[in-house]
Amino acid sequence: MDLAYTTMNGANFADTDLAGAKMALTYLSAVRSGGITGQPASLPAGFTVKYGFIFGDGVNLHGANLSGLDLGGLTISDATLTDANLAKAGLTGTNLSGSDLRGADLLGAIFGGTSLFQANLTGDNLTGVSLANSNLTLAALRHANLTDSSLRAANLTGADLTGAVLTGLRSGGITGLPSHLPGNWSSFYGYLLGPRANLAGASLHGGFLFNVDLAGANLTKANLSGANVRSSELAGAQLNYASFADADLTGAELNATDAYLKGVTWTGAICPNGGKAGTQGCFPSNSGPQRVPQVSPSPRVGVPASAMQVTGIGFTAGIKVSIYFGSVYRTAVTTSSTGRFGPLTITVPKDAQPGLHKITAKASASGQSASAWFTMQASWAQAQFAPSLDGFNSNENTLSPANAGSLQTKWTFSPGASEAFTPAIADGIAYVTTYNGHMYALNATTGQQDWTWTFPDSSLQTQLTAPAVAGHVAFVGSSYGNLYAIGPGGHQEWKFSTASSAPTVQGRVVYVTGGDVNALNASSGLPLWSVDPAASTGCNSQPAVDGGLVYASCGDGALYALSAATGATLWSYSNSGNDLNAPAVANGVVYVGDTNADTVHAISTTTHTQLWSYTTGARIDTTPAVANGLVYVSTFDGSIYALDAATGAKTWSFDLGGTVPSAISPAVADGVVYVTSSNEVVYALDARTGAKLWSYSHGNTLQSGPVVANGRVYVGTGDGGLHAFGLG
Repeated sequence: MDLAYTTMNGANFADTDLAGAKMALTYLSAVRSGGITGQPASLPAGFTVKYGFIFGDGVNLHGANLSGLDLGGLTISDATLTDANLAKAGLTGTNLSGSDLRGADLLGAIFGGTSLFQANLTGDNLTGVSLANSNLTLAALRHANLTDSSLRAANLTGADLTGAVLTGLRSGGITGLPSHLPGNWSSFYGYLLGPRANLAGASLHGGFLFNVDLAGANLTKANLSGANVRSSELAGAQLNYASFADADLTGAELNATDAYLKGVTWTGAICPNGGKAGTQGCFPSNSGPQRVPQVSPSPRVGVPASAMQVTGIGFTAGIKVSIYFGSVYRTAVTTSSTGRFGPLTITVPKDAQPGLHKITAKASASGQSASAWFTMQASWAQAQFAPSLDGFNSNENTLSPANAGSLQTKWTFSPGASEAFTPAIADGIAYVTTYNGHMYALNATTGQQDWTWTFPDSSLQTQLTAPAVAGHVAFVGSSYGNLYAIGPGGHQEWKFSTASSAPTVQGRVVYVTGGDVNALNASSGLPLWSVDPAASTGCNSQPAVDGGLVYASCGDGALYALSAATGATLWSYSNSGNDLNAPAVANGVVYVGDTNADTVHAISTTTHTQLWSYTTGARIDTTPAVANGLVYVSTFDGSIYALDAATGAKTWSFDLGGTVPSAISPAVADGVVYVTSSNEVVYALDARTGAKLWSYSHGNTLQSGPVVANGRVYVGTGDGGLHAFGLG
């Protein structure tokens, strides 16, 4: 039978005798099979007949019974394998790229070196299955059950694990970052970290595990020595024989009765209460959790005036329990018939200061109280504070006009490099970038260097942008047109080309310009969309993001408002060809400086028309800050103006005594505006009146705007370092 050049797409070869058939040039897309007898004389490249089935690219094996068969090394790419029985099948080295495996029975299947690139495993039951060393790049594992499975040494670049069940999951040596993970899960150091993960024997020495949820995880014999485990959830974790030597557990949810603590090494550790480990360590050895009252806040890290949920278990049934934030009473609740309460919502006091706070559930009966830790922080995680670039830290409540005059040096980091740019402060780490391609991660409290990252090509004089930080990853652009995602320890997670502006992060998306305006998945770096609304002129300023829109100033002198979801242009505002700087957005208005005309424009996001403009008389190279009804803009001639946000009328101005380069935008927090100028001075001014509250002369040229976080003011220095100011 000669089937050369015959199109057999979609044909059903079930129970067909193909002995001697000439099929080398036959088109076999979506063919169905099963029960085939005889071997063809020839088949298209990559196709084979085995076990009575045709295997190859694009075949239809829907519902096929392949249980226990050795399919190792076969090509079954872009195939339909929905509802197929692959239980205990051998799939070592099999190419399943692009195949649809939804509903397939994969229990006991043997994977290893299997290509599942872009495969669809949505909702599949993979309990106990080892996918070690497999390529799961861009694979769909949404809502899959991976209980007690293994992903060791797998490539998870761009894999979607939304809603997947990962209880007991083993990992380590993973390459690439998934695009999506279930809530409370994260990926660092080659591991997937989350509640009830199997991390027995994991090497997490020196790891940055701030606020990681490891509740109920198996960390038996894990090495966490020197790790930063601050504010992490460890309730119910199996920690037998784990090492926390020299680790910092400040604020972690862990006590003597809620975890397995046999043989733990505590030498040099800082305990959850912030104190140093004693002779018995942070807690005495035990054989496992005990049934005693426990309370758990969620989230465990937050800001003043934010809401949290509190849950309690292990109490006596039907008793009244009062909930306190520190010493401040919040609410009361009666426990259920099973001794539980919550989740109930309480509010963090608006005057809560940065650091540890105890959440306590108190009952009058003896032994019926419990407490847990909450960490308050007021970070400044990206240039201009928020995705809207408004430069206003509304969470800062330590520094004010009443005490800013008492600011003093807390520490200085001086690596002797070139100029440093505006830093970012997040999760207790200060990130600072330099003109010559270095990024330093420092302890924000002490200034001690944690790690450093250097632009990969040392032969190039590379200027890095101000960083943006989200999920423990620092995103930084470079003058050579790349955006880098740098994880804890200075590990490069991914790189994206054609991006040169400072990045803006909102949620799981990074927005950056470099000719085009780009939206990237923050976890994987994969592009979500890329557009050039200004045609050939391009966009190169940092984008602002607010209310589902991305605002970009572009080379044709226009401001574009793009859909954050698709990149589609929704409206634009033309500035007659004059250059516009990076915009700030607040309360339905875009505020943007005009470099050529020395003018600030206020543009309505509703009508897309100009509300007002104000001419300063000097070049504007900075992004305005907006807070409490005023717009603050610094100009190249060394002045800062406070304008009425509604009318544009000048409220006050202040002479800084030096020019203000493009990197230096003002920062506002709790009634104080902070600004630097190239004459080596940083100022704190009363935000309402412009009166000088404090100043400090650095002694070297400044190219950094100030940031305010957790009661500290941070300014990058002329030697590539960082200067931290605080009270006391």
